[in-house]
Amino acid sequence: MLKKRWIKALPLAVGALAMCLSAGKAALASADGYPDKPVSLVIPFAPGGATDRLGRMVAQGLAQRWSVPVVVENRSGAGGNVGAEVAARAKPDGYTLLFTASNVFTVTPHLFRSALDPMTAFAPVGMVATEMFTLVVPSALPVSNLKELLDLARSKPDSLTYGTPGVGSPHNLGNELLKSMADVEIRHVPYKGAAPAMPDLLEGRIDMWMGGVISVLPHIQSGALRALAVTGAERSEVLPEVPTMAEAGMPGYELTNWFAIVAPAGTDEAIVRKINQDLVAVMNEPAIRNSLAKEGIQATTSSPEELGRIIQSDSDRWGKVIHDAGIQVE
Repeated sequence: MLKKRWIKALPLAVGALAMCLSAGKAALASADGYPDKPVSLVIPFAPGGATDRLGRMVAQGLAQRWSVPVVVENRSGAGGNVGAEVAARAKPDGYTLLFTASNVFTVTPHLFRSALDPMTAFAPVGMVATEMFTLVVPSALPVSNLKELLDLARSKPDSLTYGTPGVGSPHNLGNELLKSMADVEIRHVPYKGAAPAMPDLLEGRIDMWMGGVISVLPHIQSGALRALAVTGAERSEVLPEVPTMAEAGMPGYELTNWFAIVAPAGTDEAIVRKINQDLVAVMNEPAIRNSLAKEGIQATTSSPEELGRIIQSDSDRWGKVIHDAGIQVE
């Protein structure tokens, strides 16, 4: 009896298997020939910044692999929301992608009111790179390491200041995380970008700064600034003598800014994986990795699933920092 049932069920099982195989082949076939026309890469920040420079490098690498133009479109505003909304509204066919820094997903949604929910509006494609920061102080400030800085802050509550390129920036959140973990009070002085803050930092009118390694390196080398720690999990290749925050006495502290590509939600999975595969190949090219390393940026790749987990984890983490610190955009 069982044998007869098994024989009767066999054609159904074979049919189901054939359907699965056909679906798999169809999914793979949907990425065949992609891309066969120009691809738009939206960057939600103004030209000239770190995100723009890195995005253009990636666009060039992908264009060479695909033999079609990858056209960069800068759409800045509202902490990245403007460009993100442009990309999210695009047809989910793989021909419009968003090249983004982490804050568009992990910070901006907690600070700006928007109809866009980036967690559901996009399909993760892959990580591109990560950038750590360097905690520096003016050389005239009488501290030589992180412990001495925090001791000074405790001895003079709310008298030391830290500068940032603006409210809600990674620099802002990184300092607020340090304040929370060290239980110290340090006043925030926001600027309209990094450039106007640097003269005040060099002259000692603000006491602390967390900035990209390459942006503060010349001032460290000149002796105008003193590097106390880097914010990554490991030391920087550019500043190998500078300890991590954990090594400097703040275990569990980490601040990195990551860059990634995402696609509009609903983009075919086969196309997403095709882009991811080619993106990984571009970021593993020695010339690109070495070029980025000289700027203190580490080429870092991931699968779409890994990027999705990172986005969710970092959004939860920085959302709590923003809430606990009462950070608001005026």
